[in-house]
Amino acid sequence: MAEITTKILLRQGTDEQRVTAGGTGVIFDAGEPGFCIDTKRLFIGDGTTTGGWPIGIQNLGRVNQLLDNSGNFTPEVVTLLTQTGASVGDIIYDNTTKLIWTFQTASYPPSPSDVVPFDTSIRFDPGQFTLNIDGQLQIRDGGVFSSNLDVGVVSNPLVKPSQSEAITIREQAVENKYLATMPSNSVKINQSGFSNVPFDLPINENSVLGRRAGNLESIPTGELLQNAILAGAGIALDTVGTRVRINLDSTFISAEGASVTINVPLAVNGQTGISGPLTVFEDLTVQGTVRAGQDVIAFTSSDLRMKEDLSVIDNALDKLTSLTGYTFKYNSNAPKEIQNEMSYGLIAQDVEKVLPLAVNNRVSSEEGVSYKGVNYDKIIPLLVESIKELNIKLENLKKCHSCNK
Repeated sequence: MAEITTKILLRQGTDEQRVTAGGTGVIFDAGEPGFCIDTKRLFIGDGTTTGGWPIGIQNLGRVNQLLDNSGNFTPEVVTLLTQTGASVGDIIYDNTTKLIWTFQTASYPPSPSDVVPFDTSIRFDPGQFTLNIDGQLQIRDGGVFSSNLDVGVVSNPLVKPSQSEAITIREQAVENKYLATMPSNSVKINQSGFSNVPFDLPINENSVLGRRAGNLESIPTGELLQNAILAGAGIALDTVGTRVRINLDSTFISAEGASVTINVPLAVNGQTGISGPLTVFEDLTVQGTVRAGQDVIAFTSSDLRMKEDLSVIDNALDKLTSLTGYTFKYNSNAPKEIQNEMSYGLIAQDVEKVLPLAVNNRVSSEEGVSYKGVNYDKIIPLLVESIKELNIKLENLKKCHSCNK
């Protein structure tokens, strides 16, 4: 060992003196060391920080409870911090909250505002997992999907072909050790009432399993039709078994001559053809397109008693002359049944500029695209007012012609 002895001068005192001496605490010069004789801790000054900075940090260990119900340090913690002189960077474990706390600042005596907990929360997908009342991680009901399980999770007799597929029983993995062999197209039945004497009953072609004379038998379907009586259902079979006779309940359906009247709501699924006249006395709602081979005749309610806020269409002739009639052919955006068909008409966008109420949007059932349509009935009032304006101009021309004579 070298004979040269180097002495370093240290400030020393209690931890309380370091922090509170003179009412402001001790400020060590930059690089000046200070030693607390009670807590046995060494500090280095920076010339500005009261009490300097600790050399190293302390693990203060575990306490049963860090804070009481009022948010103050428990007596156990106060004693520990006084003995150890807790400072910036020290850590302590709270057994009640299961959290590790650290000192961000240092005051004397230490204050709960000096400590903050480390973030130790568990990161998990709430769609698959949840925490119980004790904070334990649990799998949520239905939280594990087939895509969460790898192929190697299962083995014989189960199989998981890929991560995205469900677990299934491997083909031929279940061995038949308990079921007796049976002839094809047969069923096992028990006629005697004793469970240990079943036998095989073949089901013949065009037959069904039924009970006749107390026993289960293979009964031909023709025999069933010939003898069937469906009482109360309004259907009777004749003795030959090849024709069906329907008895109608007049409460629901009545027939007179060639007319049939349905007295209850009628639901028809699938394509239905009606060859004769069809009269509907209540509202008729159609979800799809209505196409008529001949005229569609309707009566619009135009009674004055049903209308209010009446105003005459102004500048009707100017609006009418802004429209153009076209001969055109329907393209591939039109419904399939009218594509390439020639027709006459207006452009809905042009009509919308002068008569917006005569244009509406119609969604194509095939593509889901919205197309504009024109209600040509609503253009009639425009035509009426345009003719009246033309008539006024004609009368004025006549008057001017008379004046010039």
